[in-house]
Amino acid sequence: MVILRILFLFSPFLLCITASPGLFSEDTSSDSSASTSSSSSSSSTSASSSGDDSSQNVNEEVGFLLTLQAAQVSSMSCLISLVNMTTSPIGACLGLTDLSNLISNPSGNQSFSTQLETYLDNVCKQNCDEEELKYAKSQLETNCDTSNGFINVLNKIFERYTASYKTVACQVHFNGTSDLCLPSTLNTSDAANNNGFFDSLVTGSNLDQYTDSVFRGAKCSGCMHEMFKAAQYTIPNIRGTDLVNVFGGHLKQDCPNDPSNPGNIDWSCVDDQQIPQSLQISQNTAVNGQSSSAFYVATPQTIRQVVTILIVVGGIFQLFQ
Repeated sequence: MVILRILFLFSPFLLCITASPGLFSEDTSSDSSASTSSSSSSSSTSASSSGDDSSQNVNEEVGFLLTLQAAQVSSMSCLISLVNMTTSPIGACLGLTDLSNLISNPSGNQSFSTQLETYLDNVCKQNCDEEELKYAKSQLETNCDTSNGFINVLNKIFERYTASYKTVACQVHFNGTSDLCLPSTLNTSDAANNNGFFDSLVTGSNLDQYTDSVFRGAKCSGCMHEMFKAAQYTIPNIRGTDLVNVFGGHLKQDCPNDPSNPGNIDWSCVDDQQIPQSLQISQNTAVNGQSSSAFYVATPQTIRQVVTILIVVGGIFQLFQ
């Protein structure tokens, strides 16, 4: 049984060997010349480097699938779609692997807001193509269970990225500072500084549980002022809702006299639904050309890749049972 478990763990490396035609392709005959020997050595070095890259990729993909397992994503068609997305333009522009960790499996060794800030520092430089977003959303809705919490969050990001989420996450600052406001507003309370609140904020669901712990007692900071105005300006369907009215009422009525008030903010206009002064809107320019939807096709190679990684994951869990 122990031998079987070890084979489970090393099966991807065995498959990597059989899938690398250059690994043992050099001529090993006794009459090989010195130049052939040198060429073989160079080939071996190159193959070794390639093997290291393959091992790193396998490790990253195993980590990604463990994150999906933590998120209770079990459908093979959904797993294949998500793994494909990590190597697609959408996976690159959204930093899908890191985003998935934020949604369902953030590190316990670092503040959530710090992890979010690091993530945004990387992805805010990117612009996702609208057609790619639509295609990724259709793949999720076709191959995955959208009632799953993780899938629902990802789906909302695909849906609202262009209209509001990219702007709110990447372009809201206060008083000309370089720091993004979203991480700093989450960091104002323990109730908000976690992936549970972040996921609810993205989907707009289950937020009533945070009425007192987050919204009614929100810190009266410049970033809180700018984030509230930016959210109302870019997401029209939240205007006039009970929770937004409670939140806006607190900011407008309580913050002018709050000790944490920076003193240079006009709280009377916080709920006027106008663009905040610090927000700069830049239009995302769609890239014309052929859609790269081929990245999402379940090729035999992708299926073998997912199955191989699942064998590793299965082997890991069997080893510790």
